[in-house]
Amino acid sequence: PCIKRNSGFIDKYIGDAIMALYPVNADDALNSAIAMHNELRVYNNQLFAKKQKPIRIGIGIHTGTLMLGTIGSLDRLQGTVISDSVNIASRIENLTKIYGSKILISMETLLDLEDSDKYFYRILDRVKVKGKANHISVVEILDANNESALELFKKTKPRFETALKHYMQKDFLISKKEFTSIINENPFDNAAKLYLDRSEFYQVNGVPIDWVEL
Repeated sequence: PCIKRNSGFIDKYIGDAIMALYPVNADDALNSAIAMHNELRVYNNQLFAKKQKPIRIGIGIHTGTLMLGTIGSLDRLQGTVISDSVNIASRIENLTKIYGSKILISMETLLDLEDSDKYFYRILDRVKVKGKANHISVVEILDANNESALELFKKTKPRFETALKHYMQKDFLISKKEFTSIINENPFDNAAKLYLDRSEFYQVNGVPIDWVEL
């Protein structure tokens, strides 16, 4: 229902994943993702009351062109999409597990939003996805967090950006101190925890040869 209400449609189910398309604009996709998390929060409260484990989901969004049609053979046909953009969206979704993020979008999606200032976001990293020669910028959308967690993210965002800048400049001693301070104030910041671990590792072992700054 969250997809349908935001002018999207489901292309296919892949195991426990859903691939949805939004032909009108990028805002529909992002609003749908936020709505899904809001609905999931209500459902998880019901699970908590039953002393059952909560469900976690990660959503990746990318914007680009694609081909929508029918593929297969004479005795086995199905409708689907073929596009490099689909592959990138899938890779971004996989990154939500690494960064512990609820919603990640590409820079292309951020730039395609009608008004990006409506959302609370932060640029998280530049990554090389499997099968692509160039790096892509990944942006974390934080609006799917509950109100108390969102306030903590807003409060610590300037420090996160400073810490990430020092990290990218390989000033790991400073970045460790900053990320530790952020985590102490905002225990929900999984990305800060990841960058703290990376800072400690690279300070001891050195950075990889394909190091990329934001």
